[in-house]
Amino acid sequence: MDLLVSLTVAVAAAFLPLHCEAVHCPPLSFRTVDVECRWVMGRPVPCDVPATPGTRAAFSCKPLYRLPETVAHRLTQPDGAAMDQSLCREDGSWAPMPFTCVPECGRVVGNGETLVVGGKAVNSPVEFPWHVAVYDRLYRTGISQVCGGTLITTKFFVSAAHCFAAPSPGTSKDVRLRPAKEFAAVVGKLHRDWAVVDSEAQTRDVQQVHVNGYGGPRLNHVRDLALVEMASAVDLTAATLPACVDWGMEGRRLRDGDVGSVVGWGGLWKAPASSLLQSASLPFVSKQRCLQMIPSQLVQYVLLNDDRFCAGIINSTTVAHGDSGGGLTFQSPDRKWYLHGVVSVGMPDMRTLTAFTNVTSFVQWMADKIQDEEIRSAATEHQVPLEIPREYTASDLEEEQKVAYFREDVGLNLHHLHWHMHYSNLGPRQALAKGRRAELLFYMHAQLVARYNGERLNNGLPRVKRLELREPIKEGYYPKLDSLVSSRVWPGRPPHTRLQDLNRDGLKINIEDLELWSSRIYDAISAGVVQKASGGTVNFTEEGGAELLGNIVESSMLSPNLRYYGELMNQGHILISLAHDPDGRYLESFGVMGDAGTAIRDPVFYRWHAYIQDFMRKYKASLPSYTEQQLAFPDVSVRGVDVQSDGSPRPNVLFTHWQASDLELSRGFDFSPRPPIFARLTHLQHQPFSYILQVENKSKKRKEGFVRIFLAPKFDENGEPMAFDDQRHFMIEMDKFPATLAPGVNVVRRHSWQSTLTIPFERTFRNLDANRPAAGHALDEFTFCGCGLPQHMLLPRGSPQGAQYHLFVMVTDYTKDQVQQPAQGSQGACAKATSLCGVFGGNYPDRRPMGFPFDRPPAPRVTTLRSFLTPNMLVQSVVVRFKDSVLAAPRNTTVFGTKDNVNKLPSVQNVSGDGPKRQALRRMIQMSSPDAEDDED
Repeated sequence: MDLLVSLTVAVAAAFLPLHCEAVHCPPLSFRTVDVECRWVMGRPVPCDVPATPGTRAAFSCKPLYRLPETVAHRLTQPDGAAMDQSLCREDGSWAPMPFTCVPECGRVVGNGETLVVGGKAVNSPVEFPWHVAVYDRLYRTGISQVCGGTLITTKFFVSAAHCFAAPSPGTSKDVRLRPAKEFAAVVGKLHRDWAVVDSEAQTRDVQQVHVNGYGGPRLNHVRDLALVEMASAVDLTAATLPACVDWGMEGRRLRDGDVGSVVGWGGLWKAPASSLLQSASLPFVSKQRCLQMIPSQLVQYVLLNDDRFCAGIINSTTVAHGDSGGGLTFQSPDRKWYLHGVVSVGMPDMRTLTAFTNVTSFVQWMADKIQDEEIRSAATEHQVPLEIPREYTASDLEEEQKVAYFREDVGLNLHHLHWHMHYSNLGPRQALAKGRRAELLFYMHAQLVARYNGERLNNGLPRVKRLELREPIKEGYYPKLDSLVSSRVWPGRPPHTRLQDLNRDGLKINIEDLELWSSRIYDAISAGVVQKASGGTVNFTEEGGAELLGNIVESSMLSPNLRYYGELMNQGHILISLAHDPDGRYLESFGVMGDAGTAIRDPVFYRWHAYIQDFMRKYKASLPSYTEQQLAFPDVSVRGVDVQSDGSPRPNVLFTHWQASDLELSRGFDFSPRPPIFARLTHLQHQPFSYILQVENKSKKRKEGFVRIFLAPKFDENGEPMAFDDQRHFMIEMDKFPATLAPGVNVVRRHSWQSTLTIPFERTFRNLDANRPAAGHALDEFTFCGCGLPQHMLLPRGSPQGAQYHLFVMVTDYTKDQVQQPAQGSQGACAKATSLCGVFGGNYPDRRPMGFPFDRPPAPRVTTLRSFLTPNMLVQSVVVRFKDSVLAAPRNTTVFGTKDNVNKLPSVQNVSGDGPKRQALRRMIQMSSPDAEDDED
């Protein structure tokens, strides 16, 4: 019955008359686009009501707006003519959809006398329509203008970061951002007084303030720029237009004498602040001339900050209090005004030059923040990378060039820099005593030398020979880098240079002193005691001897007798770095060995650290060999070890190749005010792989194991199998991690990217224009985040034929090895590369000596690696096969497109030329300044 009713209803419905509705296209109304609609035969019809299919709409930009470059270009193409009109289709949609116009910029729709202390009054806001007045709603005397700014889009303006900062509680040096709601922005404002109504003015709430690594007073107000977002967009009028920003970095650089304009309400000379807007014309002044002209109080703000430039005239017009954040704009040949500087630091009472933050240094960061498609397109349009050849610093006539890919790897240099930044030997005693720092100093460098020696064997070179102070340094090195600190090229060192006594620039280092300190350290190791400066001795112990030795050799404040044992490691670096000009007669600066950010590029670095490492080897040789009880883990046996490369069916074969990665080198490497430089670097890379371990727990209880994985070549440089006492110095740590072992056989899987020695590509080459704290503990942790071998350098290169290695796996008792961490110890995203970098704010996460179990000589009976094994260890033979071909990193295609879109940098024989990109490229790995970044939203 129910079915019959349903069928009856369905049939009846089928014969009911249909109810049709007319189809219309939605009304057209746009903020930036004018629309004209026409019906059949061109009859005009309104556009702000639903349109009948067949209606045509023609689009044009509203006054003070223009076509985006991409649309303007398309309209010139044969298939682009229809982009400026649309048709209402039968389905009720417009096709194509209209474009969005963008604001005109840098135009002055008026003609007034443009001219602050000593400035001239502005006749109308039309003269500088991009000027923004920043008001403090909580000012002690009521709402008051405190800073200026420059409109760059309808919703964003640029100002100075210090305008929105306040001292952090309990300190006058550290700062915090004030809440955005405490500020207001007004464009088109002629009178300073908030209460005065200007007919052209538009007031907006401040919604968000973005800063990019602002350092505050503690760091000389470095990176003093704020990108300010208003709560709503302003309307474009003759009195409200943005200034242009050179998003594509195409404009010419400023030169001495180029004249720009700045606007503000600063006081007239020896008079109160002006009530009317003032403008001034200020010439650009080169840094060299600026440092000669400004008072000594200003030098630190200009000399030490590469993101600033100077402008002004001595004893003439300058900026004053209240002008901070105002823009310095320069007119381009096409008569548009471009924002180049932001008022940062000045001394108006002395009528001297003003220091401006250089907007060029922040363009890419601002484009990322604004997230406007037109701006992002312009900012990336000219990011054509320069391809840097592997033979950049020397030709293949130099045999050491075979391993330059290791020494000159940017990520590896960054690791070394960040390690020394975090574990500086200049800190207070409490900081120096953290996390077995001095022992870690030896171990981190020992691992670098071991890895370098492995690369040398893979390339047919002998292992590193320890440096002898009285013999010529066989290896020459010419780094092809510029030092931004000294504004000079890093000097090279000719082959066969001899070390000489150093006496220049207040430095006096004698080779005889280094030899004397070395002799005393060897004597202390032999005697097992160290002479204290206060008298008495300190014993070398098994538990604390490595830390004691590290403090002596590096020469930190924790050295028990700094004068007696000297400053061997660091003084050696200085002596070598000035070997090319030891008495300063040629006024040459330090070589790369004098800077932690560049030292490992030089072949002599590894020879010097082989010299330094010999002290630790001698100390470890004085200790007893590990007993079987110290090595074993009762009831635990390693039954199987395999490695499996992703995508390969063959076990125990690892694959490496070259990879081309695109990097924006001005972020973190080069902080001077110049366009971003994009480079395509070719570096070593490996196919990801996994460890598959079979570990048996013979007990009836769950056990906590600590897995230790090492890799070492089987054969020496002569092709002979390595004796164990030699091979242990080639052992490179690959990973170390805890694993829970249930009774029976456990299968433990671990992927290569999880290694506790490495950090991922994104952290090694992170965007240094984001998330950098201003100062203090947070900044220290941020620096620590850059410490760790780059993931792409985890595996040695291997050889085309397949280099043979021993993969060593050991499982120890985690309950004995585990170290408790203090509450403040970092366990977050930056607690990954713990084997080489420790734990931020915590203890080194392994109770065993670093390098265990290979840090001490073996028992006399042990001659091979296999004879060293106990049941909780196992060795697997693996092959590392290298393919001499270059693969593009997957991330490249989203930035640069095809590989044809690349400028190839000539090899070292042809690196002439003086263009800005070539100059910046030579500076590409200058890392002596701390990396800069942050977005404190």
